[in-house]
Amino acid sequence: LSLKGKREPVQAYELLKIKDRPLSVRGLDGLVSPLVGRDQESETLRDRLDGLEDQGGQIVTLTGEAGLGKSRLLAELQQWARAGSAARWLEGRCIAYGQGLTYGPFLEVLRAACAVAERDTESQAGDKVRRRVEQLFPDRAAEVTPYLLNLLSLRLNVAEAERVRYLDPKPLKQQVFVAVRDFLVRLAEEQPLVIAFDDLHWADNSSLELLHFVLEAAERAPLLLLLVYRPEKELGCYRLGEAAQARFPQRYTGIALDKLTPEEGNRLVDNLLTVADLPQAVRDLILAKSDGNPFYLEEIIRSMMDSRLLVRDGDNWRATAQVST
Repeated sequence: LSLKGKREPVQAYELLKIKDRPLSVRGLDGLVSPLVGRDQESETLRDRLDGLEDQGGQIVTLTGEAGLGKSRLLAELQQWARAGSAARWLEGRCIAYGQGLTYGPFLEVLRAACAVAERDTESQAGDKVRRRVEQLFPDRAAEVTPYLLNLLSLRLNVAEAERVRYLDPKPLKQQVFVAVRDFLVRLAEEQPLVIAFDDLHWADNSSLELLHFVLEAAERAPLLLLLVYRPEKELGCYRLGEAAQARFPQRYTGIALDKLTPEEGNRLVDNLLTVADLPQAVRDLILAKSDGNPFYLEEIIRSMMDSRLLVRDGDNWRATAQVST
């Protein structure tokens, strides 16, 4: 398309459908690097995943400042799970503007567990939840279904509505919590289960309260609860790790990410750019500005590309004369 204010024609794309799950916008287009500086953390996570069937449930907290690679570690572990593990992977993400969305990450987990898609009608979604609950609870589906439907804000039939009609808010919440916990336990009994709760520093208070309640599910089934958040003590999520360590010390593992060392930062630059003649002063500037934070390092490189201080030379990149001087 020829657009006002644009010198060159702009490529347009046709919208085909909504993705079932949006892709990450992090990273540099076309540039990838193996995970750098996280060997020990990766090994610990894989060990907890591989030990689910033999050692039982686990609770892992993965903490680190913004940009240190928490989500990248999750992605690596998910690939590992898909390639060589029998475990099912579910994920509940918190978003910066989602603190007003009650139980947001749990809604995502439950929908995925019941194969509910964004395009499903309310009737289709409700039927999927009922079928999944009946599969997991052939003996007591009627006791569980109304509370999960209530949590998901889906319409209840007459019998289901009658079960919850006269409950006060507090008893109703307790029954919802029990239903969610039991649902996750049955899922994990059916197949070892990983549930990753990402960006819990943005979680709403109700989700954190429910998470505290379902920690005990790791005692009952091969369930790995992976809790990811920033280590800020004033946040409600910080107490999750303390509670898990105090209540289930035999099942708890805490992983805290540190900044990359200068050597690791250099390796990341080399992996991303393969710039043979990058001046040492420029390399030092990138490392100093990023301060061991891999996301900041990528953003500095992105800025240099956008400013044409780094330009593509075949399959590699080279520094321009402006940078060299």
